[in-house]
Amino acid sequence: MSEFLRVSTENGLWKELVNDWDEQCQSFSESLDDYATASIPVLGALAGEPQRKYAGVYAIRDENGFAGVCQLNSTLLPKYNGMVLRVRHIVHAPRFDFEDNLTVDEYSTVLAELLVGVYTVSNSEMQAPHIKFHFKSPAERTYFDQLKNVMQEKTTFSSIQLQGSWLYITK
Repeated sequence: MSEFLRVSTENGLWKELVNDWDEQCQSFSESLDDYATASIPVLGALAGEPQRKYAGVYAIRDENGFAGVCQLNSTLLPKYNGMVLRVRHIVHAPRFDFEDNLTVDEYSTVLAELLVGVYTVSNSEMQAPHIKFHFKSPAERTYFDQLKNVMQEKTTFSSIQLQGSWLYITK
């Protein structure tokens, strides 16, 4: 069973994540300093700031440690009625980059758990009727396209669209 947690330097979870991922990198003779250099520093800086109600760093933790991390922020945007919860800087644990035995299903499971966690946050601490996911690769676009097709059949959401590298969900 996984947990979707706010991670910060204040609660000590950012340090736990960094230590976990550093150990993962070392087990593959890699360096965390060279891993996800476009996102980890951004997430680390956000995790180190005083925590704000409408922004934060969140991670999925399961029995194998921290499986993924992302930035969430909720804001008012033009063309939207109500708050929009944006999901950016999605990063999977180093084992997803370096381990040969992991499957696409395991990668997809992290994305699905992320979606459930974000949906939960959108109904609780960062209430928002709209969610925007920014994905980082064409593979994620394929996954979100399949997910969109399944989700459109459910009455839980009034709109689900893919535009560029974004998945738009309106509850």
